[in-house]
Amino acid sequence: MKQIKNITILHLNPNNQIKAQLESNYKASYPEAIFEIYDLSEYDIKNCIGCWNCWVKTPGRCVHRDKLSECYFSIINTDICVFSHEVKNGFLSGNSKTFMDRLIPLFHPHIKIVNNEMMHYERYASMPQMHYAYSLAPNEKEITQREINCLEGYFFRCNEHFRAKGMMHQLNSNAIINSKDTMTRMSPIIPEKMKNMSSPISNSSKIAIYNGSPRGTASNTLLLVEQFKKGLLIEGILEEQIEVYNLSQISKHEEIASKFYDVDYHMFIMPLYVHSMPGIVKNFIDAVESSASDNKNIPSPKVGFFVQSGFKEGYQSFYCRAALETICIHNSWIYSGCGIKGGMEGLRLTPEKANAKLYSAFNELGSYFAKNGYLSSDILDELIKPVHLTKSLKLAFTLLPNKLIQLYWDSQMKKNKVIEQSYAQPYKK
Repeated sequence: MKQIKNITILHLNPNNQIKAQLESNYKASYPEAIFEIYDLSEYDIKNCIGCWNCWVKTPGRCVHRDKLSECYFSIINTDICVFSHEVKNGFLSGNSKTFMDRLIPLFHPHIKIVNNEMMHYERYASMPQMHYAYSLAPNEKEITQREINCLEGYFFRCNEHFRAKGMMHQLNSNAIINSKDTMTRMSPIIPEKMKNMSSPISNSSKIAIYNGSPRGTASNTLLLVEQFKKGLLIEGILEEQIEVYNLSQISKHEEIASKFYDVDYHMFIMPLYVHSMPGIVKNFIDAVESSASDNKNIPSPKVGFFVQSGFKEGYQSFYCRAALETICIHNSWIYSGCGIKGGMEGLRLTPEKANAKLYSAFNELGSYFAKNGYLSSDILDELIKPVHLTKSLKLAFTLLPNKLIQLYWDSQMKKNKVIEQSYAQPYKK
């Protein structure tokens, strides 16, 4: 067993008792280790903006020049890295999820098949043990077993893709309540069966559609938002009933959140980011619940979701779907379903005619939502395919030259004259 010489603790939880408790436990367990401790709990972590510069312009290096740049060095060069997270509104707080998004530079864009799934190539030959500690935010009353399963499933998924060993700890201010090895397989929570809750959208109802992509108006996600909205309009929903918001506009979160409970129907469409929702989506949800905390008589809005990703198989978004449904349950929102579609990278570069079938499905999804107030399970069942990699896709990875498989990302690196630095390791000492 490798001797543990260095431990990095990253505090994303502002609770000082939790900080002290966690440090005390690790120092007692590893008395000879050298500790590096970063308190990021009050630090305004910049959101990943989806520019992919860390893959195609400055390989392995984030475009942001902030406190996290120092953290990257510590994460890569330590033996154990401990992420101390705050749990808020049924999942990681927005700040915690934003930090996880900022780990994207540690991956390489190239894709291979591992355990019958698409995964990114390793940028670094080995990762440290990645440990996760989590505890409730002060205003949260309790954490449910479902929320625990959802969080631990997410941590398992992160380490599975990083090919890293680790532990996860549930804490309160007095002790570590429970610990589990992240190598213990955690399957995603199976979604609940949609109830027959048909309620056609009336001409007095309000609808909000949220573009949850950090790329904002330059995103693949916005194309799906537009096609979903088109389906609503086909069914006679008026333009003035619909508001489209780009959650990449962080400065507008509080204003939009303050109107959330004045709207009857909500639809979040987003990309998969580090195995769950982007940090901007969770930050917005936290802002919604913060604005509603003093109002005990608010109605329960109907909330639907759609998650798209570059990975071909729908299964990649199952852990994200579980988190989104769990958030709905936690906040007493009426869950209107969650759709999933893989293979979406480069959608904006594809001719519109080639996207006709996809766009038609999104028009139908919007139409069904207008007529029923929730997402059609039949349409979602078609969009999610393939759930797992098909034999033909796996065969293609075996037979096709690697240069052809990686063409999408390599062509951008060649254009930026960094293909030779593709596997750069800028944070390795």
